[in-house]
Amino acid sequence: MVTKLEALYNVLLPIRVVSFNDIIEKASSIVKVVPNRRYIYRKYVNKLVENGKLERIRKGLYIVLSPLEEPEKHVVDKLLIASKIRAEYYLGFHTALEYYGAASSLYNEAYICVKPNDRFNPFQYKRFSFKPVFVKAITFEIEEKHYQNSIVKVSSKERTFIECIVRVQYAGGWEECIKSLEGLRGLDLEKLVTLLHKYKNDNLFRRTGYVLELLKKRSPFYEHVDDPLLLIKQYTKFVKSSGTIFIAVPNARSLHRLIGHQAGILDNLYRLSDHDRALGHKRYFDQASLVKLIEESGLNIAVIEGLFLKPFSTAQLKSLELPKEVINALFHIGVKYPEISNAIYIEATS
Repeated sequence: MVTKLEALYNVLLPIRVVSFNDIIEKASSIVKVVPNRRYIYRKYVNKLVENGKLERIRKGLYIVLSPLEEPEKHVVDKLLIASKIRAEYYLGFHTALEYYGAASSLYNEAYICVKPNDRFNPFQYKRFSFKPVFVKAITFEIEEKHYQNSIVKVSSKERTFIECIVRVQYAGGWEECIKSLEGLRGLDLEKLVTLLHKYKNDNLFRRTGYVLELLKKRSPFYEHVDDPLLLIKQYTKFVKSSGTIFIAVPNARSLHRLIGHQAGILDNLYRLSDHDRALGHKRYFDQASLVKLIEESGLNIAVIEGLFLKPFSTAQLKSLELPKEVINALFHIGVKYPEISNAIYIEATS
């Protein structure tokens, strides 16, 4: 016949890491009476510890050892322990990066994000340190994940990304942070921009843009950052009803490119030159492809104009030393001919 002590142990064993509250909850269905905390500790917890079935991590927190497991040889699961310290929490920063399998290095620290009034003293168990990080909000962009027969709360990838570059000291410093973010696959750029808007911090927008640009060059997981349709849709969210978005792009079918292509100098109208890349251009549009893109984004085109009718390359125009009046005329004529102007300018309304 299975004793109540054995029954409680069998219920706790799959959980692996338990708080005293977990033990009280499980014991209530076994003892069949309203459990007294002192009684449960003396009658069950203390005996399980003495029998080598539980090992105390800190006050109110225990590891459940399997029958053949020796305490000194137990493999510590840092994330499981971190998830049991407080009821209201989430695993964030470098610890979240480790959960997502993105961390460049595995740290002995675990960062548990809590509100200041739910603080706990940092503590050490075996080789691991468990440290609180104080945050204002612990509910938005927090995901509950199934992990080792338990539920752990982890900041979403998007919140993890932002918090790591805001408080980089909890991401291991900039070098470790960037290396780890390189491996953070599945980041939702649209959600990231929406989340950034909640912070209402222009410096954070700029910092995020810089980091994304850096990661785009270093990691295949950030290639979607250059998706023009996605970018337009994101910025549309921040435009008031009937507001206007101003868009200007280089034109693949500019007059000087058409002439160069016809003369055999330019093999592909849509190929970027070294000068284009130096200016930060990512791709060429023509009028048809740009209009199609804007219409797909759900915007309405109110104005479409050309910016400068450019008959020759920049170097050739400089060598000609054209008078100011001719340059002004090329700008003026270009307005009416966006399909062959150097750049296409559009005003679109939401």
